[in-house]
Amino acid sequence: MHPRLADLDPAEVLDPFYSQIRQAVDMGEETYDEIVERVIDGGLMIDLPDGIRAGEYGELEGVGRADLRAWLVEVLRGEFAAHREWQSGLTGGATDAERLTEALFALEEHGIVAREDFACCQRCGVSEIREEGLDDGSDPRGYVFYHEQDTGDDPLHLTFDTPDGSDATRAALGDEVVGVLRGHGLSVEWERDPRRRIRVRMRSWRTPRHGELAVFPEAGAARPVAGENAPILSEARTRPRPADTVPDRTVEADGFRFTVTGIRDGITGLDSVDGTLAPQGRFVVVGMVVHNPAPALGGFSPALHVLHDTLGRTHTFHQEATLGHTGTVHPRTFYGPGTVLAGLVFDLPRDAVPSHLMVNGHVRADLPEPLPAPGPVTAAGDRLRAMVTAVRTVDRGADGVHVVVGVALAVRRPYSMALFPADGHVLYDTAGGAHEADREATYRFRVDGANAIVTRAAGMETVLVFDVPVGTVPARVGLAGLSREDGRIELPLP
Repeated sequence: MHPRLADLDPAEVLDPFYSQIRQAVDMGEETYDEIVERVIDGGLMIDLPDGIRAGEYGELEGVGRADLRAWLVEVLRGEFAAHREWQSGLTGGATDAERLTEALFALEEHGIVAREDFACCQRCGVSEIREEGLDDGSDPRGYVFYHEQDTGDDPLHLTFDTPDGSDATRAALGDEVVGVLRGHGLSVEWERDPRRRIRVRMRSWRTPRHGELAVFPEAGAARPVAGENAPILSEARTRPRPADTVPDRTVEADGFRFTVTGIRDGITGLDSVDGTLAPQGRFVVVGMVVHNPAPALGGFSPALHVLHDTLGRTHTFHQEATLGHTGTVHPRTFYGPGTVLAGLVFDLPRDAVPSHLMVNGHVRADLPEPLPAPGPVTAAGDRLRAMVTAVRTVDRGADGVHVVVGVALAVRRPYSMALFPADGHVLYDTAGGAHEADREATYRFRVDGANAIVTRAAGMETVLVFDVPVGTVPARVGLAGLSREDGRIELPLP
C-alpha cells in the first residue's frame, strides 16, 4: 500500500464518502465482505477515482487504484475493530437502534405497516408504502417509515399516514406511534401536528454484531486484488493540449456529473407508449450515467442537453421518443443521491454526423464512436418496454465479476404502473453460458431500492446485477417481467 496513505485521516480525506463506510458498519445488517462489495467496489472505487481526476481529493492524487482499494479496505477493517471495542463495553441494555427496531416490530403487530430504511426518498416512500402489506393479510390501520436519506440522522424523522389520510386519523395514529416509541425507551418530539413528521432522538445508530456479521480480517490480512496500480492523476495534470484528440466524456454541470457511455446510430423506428415512432431523418440514442453527489434530491432538465453535428448544427432531444423509449422525463428529472443510468433520443437529418453533446447547454462532452443498431434496441412486452442503456463491470477479485446492466423502462398502455422484478433475468455470454440475475446484489446496487415500481407518467432507469466468472464476455440479456406471460425477451448489449 502507498506509504503516504498511512498518515491520512480517512474521516477528513474521504468526506462525505467516509460516512458510507461508517454507517454500513454501524447498522450491522451486512457482513464485512458484503460491505466491501457494495460500498467499496460498487461505490467508492467508482466515485473516488472520478473525484481525484477532477482535483477534489488532492491528498489521494498519484495513488494507484490497487493501493487506493487496499487503503479503503483497511479503513473498513478499522471501523469493524472500533465497533467490536464499542460492543465489548456494552452493559446489557438495548441500543437506540435496537429499541427503534423493536418499537417498529410492535407497531407491525398492532396492524400498522412499519418499515426501516424504506425507499430512496420521502416522495417515493409515501407512494410505495401503500403497496406494502401485513404478514397476516389484514388491512393496515396505518403506515410509518423512514427512508434511506433519513438513515443515520439524529434526530430521525418518521413519516406516518393512514388509509384515508384525514387529519383526525393521522393525529390518532401519531399519538399511537409516539406512545409505542416512548414505551421502548426512546426520546420523541412531536407537536401533534398530523402534517409534521415525528422526530426520534438517536444517540447512536450502532447495532451489536454477532455471528458472521461480526467477522472481519485481522490487520494486514486484507485479500489482495489483482489489477493495475497506475497512479490516478487529476485532469489538471493529465488533460491533453488542445491539439490532442483524447475524448472527455465525463463532465460536471450544475451540481451533477454526467458520463456519456455510448451512442447508437441509424435507428429508423422506436417503440413508444402508443406504438412505433418514425423519425424525420434517423434516431440517435445517447446513453449516459448521471451522478448526484449531493446528500439531497436534485434535478436537471433533459431539454437543456443539445447535440451538435460536424456542420455546426444543433439538435434538441425528441421529447416523445425520449420519454417513451428510455423513461427519462420532461421537463425536469429528479434524482436522489447516487448514480443512475439515463438516455436521450435525438432526431437527426440523414446527413448529420454527431460531433459532441453540450451538457445542460454549456459544458461540452465528447461522444464515443457510434454503434450501429442492427436488430432490436428495445424489448417490448404487453406490460413494459425496456432498453439496455449501459453495461459496466465491478471486479470482485478472486470471487469473480459483477456485470451491472442499466435498463430504462416505460409502462405500456393500458397499464398505469407495473413491477419490474429483480430476478428471473438471464445474462448470456459469448461462450454460450447463461447467468441468472443475482437478486441480493441487484437490491444493493439499485438506487430505487428493492421495489422497481414503474409508472407510465415517469418511467424508470434501474439496474440488474449478474455474478459471473472472471473472463466472461457478456453478449445479450434476457429480460423477465415485461409481459404478463412467463418467459424472457432478449436484447443485445451495447
